[in-house]
Amino acid sequence: MAGEYQKAQEVLDQAMAAVANESGMQEETFSRALMTQLLKYYGTQRSAADIIGELEQHIRSIQDEGESLIARGC
Repeated sequence: MAGEYQKAQEVLDQAMAAVANESGMQEETFSRALMTQLLKYYGTQRSAADIIGELEQHIRSIQDEGESLIARGC
């Protein structure tokens, strides 16, 4: 796993632990909010078609019960 992916996992683990320890917060709601914020960030740097294409790849991977893999330079 590339360093960026390891760092992303660490940040996600820390954020989810913080949510679990905070009264009144729900992990599912937080995860949706996190995805929304990430997509907004993507939208400042990438086209909607590019974002949709990447999301479709992730969805196909989930449907195939595989692990998403984004190769560098693609």
